Amino acid sequence: MAAIVEKWRQLRREMGAFWAMVYGLHKVGKKFGLTISAYRFAFQPVPEKRLLKKPDNIEFRWLETFVPEMLVEDRRAEWVQARLTRGDRCLAAYKEGELIAFLWLAAQHYPEDEARCDYRLEGESLVWDYDVYVAPRYRVTRLFAQLWDEANEALYRQGVRWSVSRISAFNVASIHSHRRRGAVLSGAAMFINAGRWQILLSNRRPFLHVSRQSRPAFRFFAPNAA
Repeated sequence: MAAIVEKWRQLRREMGAFWAMVYGLHKVGKKFGLTISAYRFAFQPVPEKRLLKKPDNIEFRWLETFVPEMLVEDRRAEWVQARLTRGDRCLAAYKEGELIAFLWLAAQHYPEDEARCDYRLEGESLVWDYDVYVAPRYRVTRLFAQLWDEANEALYRQGVRWSVSRISAFNVASIHSHRRRGAVLSGAAMFINAGRWQILLSNRRPFLHVSRQSRPAFRFFAPNAA
């Protein structure tokens, strides 16, 4: 019992009481066949100028067709092809011919792949960013920041001022990382899935949605236009 109490205190310190409670429900739900996912939405400003010097030994490429190197870790060919078919863009970093990092960007629409819903972006000043990958041996280097610097430079020229993403509410490290980079957290959503049934609870529209098949949609506006 003492260990459980201490674990609760630790989670409450890291996440806050509400998200610690949701995390507890997430863990307990697995035992009863429930899948509980919780996300927080982040708006990341796109800076006007680069923040770092462009590296000399790294080549950045916008990939418009499938390449096998995209299939790192658990990524599957059909997923990657679906992204390309939708028109999503992939910025990749190469060093000595080896793909060492990438990130994906979607304009206007992104279908959630861990729950049943859609994210829709209103206006051309927003993009959706997702699936950021950095090869393990480069995760303690500046590569992550350099990759984003390259993406932001291109996005700013195209009129994009914010990238939007969803972060697991249980991933404290990622939330802190986004905040350090100037992200604004705005809204959250929790999905409870049991078989084909899904319950959505959110503090953004549509707030509450229960269905067996349909996909609720979230609409995102630039913060100064919300």
